[in-house]
Amino acid sequence: MAEHFHVIRLLGRGSFGEVVEARDLRTGAFVAIKVEPRDARDPQLLYEYRIMTAMAGEEGFPRALWFGFDSSQNMLVMQRLNQSLDALRQRRSGATMPLEYLAGVAVHGLQRLRAFHGRGFVHRDLKPDNFMVSHGLLYLIDFGLSKRVLDPDTGVHIPFRSGKALTGTPRFASTHAQAGDEQSRRDDLEAFAYTLVYLAKGRLAWQGLPAEEAARVKRDARPEGVASGLPAGYAGLLRHARGLGFGEVPNYVQCSSGTWV
Repeated sequence: MAEHFHVIRLLGRGSFGEVVEARDLRTGAFVAIKVEPRDARDPQLLYEYRIMTAMAGEEGFPRALWFGFDSSQNMLVMQRLNQSLDALRQRRSGATMPLEYLAGVAVHGLQRLRAFHGRGFVHRDLKPDNFMVSHGLLYLIDFGLSKRVLDPDTGVHIPFRSGKALTGTPRFASTHAQAGDEQSRRDDLEAFAYTLVYLAKGRLAWQGLPAEEAARVKRDARPEGVASGLPAGYAGLLRHARGLGFGEVPNYVQCSSGTWV
């Protein structure tokens, strides 16, 4: 199967491996291929493939086309998308995005979270790099750190635990995640609020601080302070996320109806 794809260029590189753009020699279609070493200490691609398959048919989730391996690496072939929200932000003057555009990102991003959470998963690494825009549609991507929190048969939520290592990106991680608590839907919502504020303002108040101080500043910051100068929807989303219990279901519709412009 792998021989049917001609690699064109490197799209990105991370701790897991690489993402390349390739052309399907049978159809002419362009695809993205994630690769990781077969001997990776914490392999992610098969797990990510299974999550993408579980989300098949939901709007705003990339299609998984094939998973396989050769003698040295695992490969996940998927739908090729265009640009991340962070790439779009960096191209703009002042490295911020217009509120009119972010209003759509807020509404559609919450729809993606509602769908993902509805299938029993939490993402655990929401950030501007993990939202892509392609042909005018917002996509949620990169599920290697995601986790099932609802039993698929009973719908029972996993129990609360503490003393865990942080999973995700510290800049956007929730206060509970940074405190070592098990993550749930509330943590995705909080990280999404920080993502929106970052896109609107170009930075977050704790950027550039040492890790412990950054976590303290984030924990102590009031929602109105984090989202100062922005419409009420930003602080409202963060306030709602921080007020949720561990197993509580977010009110996605209420958050979407906030003032974003």
